[in-house]
Amino acid sequence: MFKKNSAAKSAASKPMTSAEGTSDTAVLLQSLKDPTIIERVRTSLKNAHVFKLPPRQTVSVGWRGADWREKVWQGTVKVVERGDTTAILLVDKEK
Repeated sequence: MFKKNSAAKSAASKPMTSAEGTSDTAVLLQSLKDPTIIERVRTSLKNAHVFKLPPRQTVSVGWRGADWREKVWQGTVKVVERGDTTAILLVDKEK
């Protein structure tokens, strides 16, 4: 998930795009080629877990962590800023 630092974009089901019509993923990958852009790691969460959430029993109850059984990913989560783009990266622990 990417967002421009100057204006937050709402989450959508389709990939986010920049003002020029290119995907933010493409913008981030293109910025990796520019040695003048400074990359800042804003936070790094080691040993993070992502679970598939079971269906809620009712809307008013919500989810309970005790019900989360199916782990779908484990690794490091990094929030990285490059220029005016911020990215949340999921890094596998094996790599």
